[in-house]
Amino acid sequence: MLRWHVRVFAFAAARGWQVAPIADGLDKFKALYDLTDLHVGYRVHAHIYSLSQQSASILINEDTRGVGQVTALGGKMLMAGAGADGVLEAVEEHFGTRGEAVRGSTESIKATYPTMVEFLGSF
Repeated sequence: MLRWHVRVFAFAAARGWQVAPIADGLDKFKALYDLTDLHVGYRVHAHIYSLSQQSASILINEDTRGVGQVTALGGKMLMAGAGADGVLEAVEEHFGTRGEAVRGSTESIKATYPTMVEFLGSF
């Protein structure tokens, strides 16, 4: 049986999507994500950045950082060890609902932004 991440990669490749590494620094990260329509992956900062730019993101949680982000901002709770089916279903759901979960997350960011700015100003 194929490892689950290989199934997700094959799913993306069959649709002509590009899979890109982002471990080469902030400049490469921003350049890539500024052009990206959909992030599907483990990187919590890529997830937050994508949502902050009102771009779609589906986070696959490896640990409590990802779980915390999904809990706070909404979205489907996908765990890395749970297999490919949930991830593939989340991608299909994203397109089927035209990104409803992402809209909910960006609305949450907009609603809490003034509180965050006030909090950061208190330092």
